[in-house]
Amino acid sequence: MLAALRGVLERNISPSRLNDFLACSLRFYFSKVARFHENDAVEETLEASSFGTMVHEALENLMQPFAQDARSITADDIPELIRQAPAEVQKALRQEETEKHARADEGLNHVYGQVATRLVVRLLESLTEQPGLLPIRLFGLEKELAATIFVDVPGQPEPLAVRLFGFADRVDEMPDGRLRVVDYKSGLVKRNDLQLRGYRDRLTPAEATERLLLEASSSADKVRQLWLYRLMLAHTAQRETAETAILSLRNIDEGLLSADLSFITDGGQEFVVASEELVRKIVLRILDPTEPIRKTDDFTKCEHCPYRGICAR
Repeated sequence: MLAALRGVLERNISPSRLNDFLACSLRFYFSKVARFHENDAVEETLEASSFGTMVHEALENLMQPFAQDARSITADDIPELIRQAPAEVQKALRQEETEKHARADEGLNHVYGQVATRLVVRLLESLTEQPGLLPIRLFGLEKELAATIFVDVPGQPEPLAVRLFGFADRVDEMPDGRLRVVDYKSGLVKRNDLQLRGYRDRLTPAEATERLLLEASSSADKVRQLWLYRLMLAHTAQRETAETAILSLRNIDEGLLSADLSFITDGGQEFVVASEELVRKIVLRILDPTEPIRKTDDFTKCEHCPYRGICAR
């Protein structure tokens, strides 16, 4: 078992899979060690997850020419992007219908397309409403990120090379040269969701760090993902990184929602050094032979789990 887990960590481990481990190590085992997969099914309509994918794809296609040509997105570009938005959403809708084997142009799918178009248009409009956001210089879209972190494992002669891996929806290059990860979320995210120290920093940096390493809440999952994106970006680009942020498609008017990660460097360490040490702690917990494989205690996490039939939840 431990050898299989080491193999998983050496091949590729994404932030979402680390979240799976903290939430339900049995689900992590099914997905990454046993490699059980859901059977593909023919869908009558697109599901909510497909709706989010449509919005992501439409935004990526609209912004891709700017990334390819190294052009900044300015306020003057927004009207034309808005004009193109309906066609790009329809293209993404047809792609999702094909991939999901859903019936084309059924009622609910049509509604998803209409709502997705309104969201994309509203997001583009909001770019001009956020002071100092434009122009946006894109460093990458669906940017592949990775980092290799060496972990000394008790009883092993050589350090374990753990490879973090993932894709960032968008990476912006800021005016000062630093890079910023922007992650799109189709669900509702509020600013307070990304503050692990709580209201008015009521928790100490050590307590916030403990939440980052151990907690399986929705808030901790989001912050952990943004933290690891920032760490991987620093490794991938070999440049200084700035804030990481979520753009909630159900809370667009709030603009970019930043995760406050200052507690990580409270001890005076540089961000990458401190973060690598925290990743090592998570890895050692995964490889701890005394750590049991367990089911989550939060039954709400079982509702959409693809393995609920196997574990009899």
